[in-house]
Amino acid sequence: MSPSGRPLSAIANGTIAFTAKVSGVPDLILQLGCPGGIQSAVSLPVFHPCVRLNRWKERPGELSFVPPDGRFVLAGYEVDLLGDAALDAFSKSATSKSLPKLNVPATVSVHPSLGPSGSDFEVRLQLNPRFTGKSPAPHPGSTSGLGRGAGFASSGTTAAPAIEEMVVHVPLPASVKNVADLRMVRGTGDAGYAPGDRSIEWRISSREISLLMAQDRGGGVGATASLRGTVVGESEDAPDLEPVSFSNDYDDDENHEHTPNLPKKKDSSAEKNKTLMPSCATVSFSVKGWLPSGIKVESLQLDQKRSVGLGSGVTPYKGVKYLCVSRRGVEARC
Repeated sequence: MSPSGRPLSAIANGTIAFTAKVSGVPDLILQLGCPGGIQSAVSLPVFHPCVRLNRWKERPGELSFVPPDGRFVLAGYEVDLLGDAALDAFSKSATSKSLPKLNVPATVSVHPSLGPSGSDFEVRLQLNPRFTGKSPAPHPGSTSGLGRGAGFASSGTTAAPAIEEMVVHVPLPASVKNVADLRMVRGTGDAGYAPGDRSIEWRISSREISLLMAQDRGGGVGATASLRGTVVGESEDAPDLEPVSFSNDYDDDENHEHTPNLPKKKDSSAEKNKTLMPSCATVSFSVKGWLPSGIKVESLQLDQKRSVGLGSGVTPYKGVKYLCVSRRGVEARC
């Protein structure tokens, strides 16, 4: 994201992990769906050898296959979360309403060169109120025959996605030797830095996230947390001084005192501290019950005609779970 908050690039890589514990030879049809259609959203798909490629080509979003026993990766794909709107956002005629918007669990911003000497910085984390992990009631008819993973409005479901963990990394320039007075200005968490490290790590547990979310009180703006610190560069024991000149000329006939020019330190500490400031921050998180692409499993059907050895009246248990994992995937620049 740019300093103004405009998304510059947003790519999601997805994987469909499948676990089959079956007897006989079941023939399955998995139907995927997403807003705008699978064909326009998914790019660069890859499939397990058991998937019939012709079926996918004829009907995008439909996977026909006979699963091997156990756990395996059924398919992988890539999604451009900004779509065609990404290019339009850089045109001069683009307005704030036409800019692409990302529905992410959290965003971060860096505010450098604060304080009298410009040596302080502040990192602000904004949580999305949608990811509280709470829902007032289950949605009727939301199970779709896919089991508990998709239908009940408990913590970490599609009806109530929940943030499991969150880590903010703040990279620092190599010239930074220490970060003094690292403290939480607002919110909570565990921030750590050791002299010589190249980044600050700020961890927020799921329990602390829940406490922050409770501060939203239905306002719809989410909760915020702030971390502040002071950068320390090379030792400044030898101050940088302006050239000094003294005048010792005097006249006994003149009744006045002459004060020599005193050395003046350059007012350049703020300029020097600019080079020590962090220029970006990244957010890592995991969310249960949510995918940024909006792709979901519409149905999983058992083809009785093609299946072999299942026996009559067999009703298999079907379940689906959604998990989004981002490793420093949300980056904001300043």
